[in-house]
Amino acid sequence: MTSKSAVAVLFMALFGGGATGLAGPRPVELKWSELGSLISGHTVELTLPGGAKVKGDVAAVREDALAIDVRKTSDAKAYPRGGTTIPRASVTTLRLERSRGRWGRILGSVGGVVAGAALGGYVANAATDPRDFQNIGTVAVGALAGGVAGSLAGYQLGRIADRKVIVIRIVP
Repeated sequence: MTSKSAVAVLFMALFGGGATGLAGPRPVELKWSELGSLISGHTVELTLPGGAKVKGDVAAVREDALAIDVRKTSDAKAYPRGGTTIPRASVTTLRLERSRGRWGRILGSVGGVVAGAALGGYVANAATDPRDFQNIGTVAVGALAGGVAGSLAGYQLGRIADRKVIVIRIVP
């Protein structure tokens, strides 16, 4: 197996190769009365009429509006950062972000250190003269640099694996 095909196989294993893995989450349909217990205290992202996007923590689900602490907004005039309410009629679909724990980040970091150190050491060894006895220092630096880079990359991949996004469509 060539190195290019090995990288392709690793990429497919990590990120999935079919259209189902890239299609995104399937929406869950809920009534407004069922929404409060599920999203209160969690981070949600809304696309509102007019195209504005709002992301923040849900403070409360009232009968006529959604109380949210806005952290990100695409329309600061209409929906400024901080506490605000969004009318019930404006909320049709929202994305709820939840964490599934921290195992992905832990395993990603550990696996990234191991893979990065091995790859960094191999590259440093291949780039230097093997008959030179000072090669050990170069290999150690390469392994250290690869381990740090691998740890960061593994943590980010683990963070993606730990995050679960639920798309909720509000039905009458």
